[in-house]
Amino acid sequence: MRLRQEGQFSGLLGDPMAGESSAALERLAEEDQRQARSGQIALMRNGRTAYKRVEDLREGDMPTRAAAERRRTTWLKERRDGWLARSPGA
Repeated sequence: MRLRQEGQFSGLLGDPMAGESSAALERLAEEDQRQARSGQIALMRNGRTAYKRVEDLREGDMPTRAAAERRRTTWLKERRDGWLARSPGA
C-alpha cells in the first residue's frame, strides 16, 4: 500500500506505447495513487473490479483480492512483453 501511495504504478507502467497518450497513463497512475491514499484495495468478482477499504476486508475477500492482483500483474506483464516484442532487435 505504501508503494502505491508513493506512485509505484507510474514506474511500472513505463513510457507510453504506440497509440497511447502519456496523459492517459498519468491518469491511471494518479487514480491508483488516490485509491491507495484512501486505503482502497481492488477485488475481482465475476470479471469486474470493485474496491474496498483495507479495514473492511474480511478473510472471505482473499480470493477476490488475489484475483485482482493476478489480473493487474498479468496486464502489466502483457504490456511489458508487447513493448519488448515491438522494440528493435527483439
